[in-house]
Amino acid sequence: MPAAGAVRKPPTPARNGVVLSAAARAATGASATPRQLIGLEGEDVQALLGQPFLLKREAAAELWQYRAPSCVLDVFLYAGKDGGQRVTHAELRARRENARPPAGCYAQILNAPRLSTPQQTAKG
Repeated sequence: MPAAGAVRKPPTPARNGVVLSAAARAATGASATPRQLIGLEGEDVQALLGQPFLLKREAAAELWQYRAPSCVLDVFLYAGKDGGQRVTHAELRARRENARPPAGCYAQILNAPRLSTPQQTAKG
């Protein structure tokens, strides 16, 4: 039991059983956008979104694709100096050509059921 007057630190939020970094937590808020994924490590992206539907590997880059009924999120990761993968670009697009992604699409992807393994894997 904490001492009287002691300030108790709130627990670090977790998603899918994984403790999230502060930057990853920011990418899940009500006003979150895919741009907030930029700079995150691959482990943070997986904690937020689970395994991608499509994983495409090319040399030092990877494309992780997440899908919702009306849109697609493309997340591009490149190897950093520390050897880990970091997000350098994230783009939300409609599944129909020449259409804008609908409002709330990123929230659909954040709240979609998680895959345990990628459904499709490709090499460039």
